[in-house]
Parts: sequence; structure tokens; C-alpha cells
Amino acid sequence: MAIDFSDQRFAMVASQVRTFDVVRSEIIEAMASLPREMFVSDSKQAVAYVDDIQSFPSGRFMLTPMSLARLLQCVDIQKHESGLRCRCNNWVFICISGSSGRYRDFD
Repeated sequence: MAIDFSDQRFAMVASQVRTFDVVRSEIIEAMASLPREMFVSDSKQAVAYVDDIQSFPSGRFMLTPMSLARLLQCVDIQKHESGLRCRCNNWVFICISGSSGRYRDFD
């Protein structure tokens, strides 16, 4: 039986993103709709929404939700701007592309 993470996702946005002065609706909507648990290993899905950096065996990591949201808001990417994705986690990339314009992949 699959776990429904929608309550955890809602709580993450309410307690980690909104309380950190993130006000851009595009960022909030992207984080509220994206299943963060799908971008971590099965063994870490239960803690995908905690306020902690998620590490991966490859040495990569996923920022905390509030850090990523604040970073995206500070960068202030506009819909007409383009970006380049360089070896970043897909959850991060989808949050960015969902809140702004065009991106090219470079892995």
C-alpha cells in the first residue's frame, strides 16, 4: 500500500516555506504540487518532507524546502529568461521550471 504524502507536503509548505517569507505564488504552488518523495530513495521517502538536507550516494544533495524556496525567490527568475540545468536534482529543476521560463539540460 502506497503512503499518501499530501498531508506532509501541505505541512511542509505551510510550516517551512511560507514561514520563511516566501511569497511568490509560483514557487509555493510548485512545491505544494510536486511529490518530493519521488525524488529520494525508497528508504528516505518517509523523511522527504522534514526540514533537513537529503543526501544521495553520488555525493549530491537536495536542499531543505525553505532554503530552496528562498533561493528561488531571491534569484527572481522571470518567465522570459532562460537557464541551464547542470547536474541538479530533478525536484529542484521542476520547482524552478514550474515557476519560471525555459531551461536547457546539461548533465
